[in-house]
Amino acid sequence: MSPRDSIEMVKEQLRIQAMELQKRDAEKEKGDAKVKHILKLSQEKIKDLTDTVAKKDEEIKFVSSEATKSRSDPKKRK
Repeated sequence: MSPRDSIEMVKEQLRIQAMELQKRDAEKEKGDAKVKHILKLSQEKIKDLTDTVAKKDEEIKFVSSEATKSRSDPKKRK
């Protein structure tokens, strides 16, 4: 094998490796984008659930305070 053939073979191997690296990078970026999207959706869902829990907690406190008032208010007793 002549030196020129060896050089061409090495160049071809480098081109192939470069293409493989580009492909891996593209796949990694795609995976990273999916993870970021899932994290965003999860954070939104957590916020929604936190808000719901806070609202329900306020409702429970309100109902409890109303029940306490009605028990202590003689006018409302039968």
